[in-house]
Amino acid sequence: MKNIVYFQGGGPTTVINSSLYGVIKAFKENKIECKLYGSLYGVEGLINDELVDLSELKEEEIELLLQTPGAFLGSSRHKLEEGCIEFEKIAKTVKKYNIGYILPNGGNDTMDTCDKLFHYFEKNGSDVKVVGIPKTIDNDLPENYFSLGFPSAARFVANAVKSLIIDASSYRKGKVTVIESMGRDTGWLAASSMVNEKDYRPDLLIVPEMKLDISHFIEKLKEVYEKKKYAIVMIGEGIDLPHINSIEDDNFGHKSMEGSGLSLCRIIEKELKLSTRFIPLSLLMRSFSPMMSEVDRKYAVSAGKLALNSALKGENGMMVSVKEKDKQIYLSLSKASLIANNVRKIDPILLKDYDEIDPSLVEYFANIIDEAKGIEYENGIIKNSKLNKHKS
Repeated sequence: MKNIVYFQGGGPTTVINSSLYGVIKAFKENKIECKLYGSLYGVEGLINDELVDLSELKEEEIELLLQTPGAFLGSSRHKLEEGCIEFEKIAKTVKKYNIGYILPNGGNDTMDTCDKLFHYFEKNGSDVKVVGIPKTIDNDLPENYFSLGFPSAARFVANAVKSLIIDASSYRKGKVTVIESMGRDTGWLAASSMVNEKDYRPDLLIVPEMKLDISHFIEKLKEVYEKKKYAIVMIGEGIDLPHINSIEDDNFGHKSMEGSGLSLCRIIEKELKLSTRFIPLSLLMRSFSPMMSEVDRKYAVSAGKLALNSALKGENGMMVSVKEKDKQIYLSLSKASLIANNVRKIDPILLKDYDEIDPSLVEYFANIIDEAKGIEYENGIIKNSKLNKHKS
């Protein structure tokens, strides 16, 4: 029996380690006479021969994965280029550890890695099976009803925005607060704030799928402020405005999107002579595990199990997908090539104006945001699993 290796790629989520939990549980349930390895820092662990034996994890550590944010094994945004020597290094590591199954856990870019590994081993006559596990808080994976990690991030956004609105309404006269969510190409996360009841929704919403008409926006904002004496604007970081940051492109050529909210604040101050406050939700969206969604965690675990079981049955070049039919959520398999580097956006027809979205979109968010059960705390602080990823 050949061994199994699992790795995590891209930006972490609050439930990516729940998928690792699912892989470990499926491994134990199958009582497989082999080893389950973890590749440290994504595919780089396979390139650099940095694998750890996950078969030796203690039960307490395994259970705490269900509430541990971040990437337990470490992550990376390393891009595999066609024909590069790194494929040979991966093949060397695969041979050394007698690997027969590779389980990449990540988003659009990681599925690019998944697809490239599948084609490399197939081209070279190897029987290594590659099956991906989805994740991304951006909710932009094609072939998926929702992306694993999104419901928890959306739950954080909705609760954070509601609290900020209550705070902003405390004064007789307040500021224009611009809240910025993550989301390079899509506005799913920003739009999820509209799941709140009407009094606790942002006054105005701007997402990348919308055509940005600054004059129209300023007119709407002026009306809101004159009526309420404060205003809450929710934006997705990928809107068509300059991004005020100094971060370079990542290995996949993606620019950092942070800071578009600052640009919008400057415009508001100039056009309306109003004080502004900029609040980027940033990494809290994907790391605040107390806001984990039970639906999210449940299917993240199941996806990990299905990926391992599917690989053992001979599936190859595939990715687990979250599907929905007749209001029932289920898991199936899709070709990794359909997800790799592709983006699923909000249908613009659902975005009515800066102050209105279609009710069906609100219902969609409400169906996948719920409270995770059984979160364990110690001295008021959430407990988490730990792994020393740094070898001496």
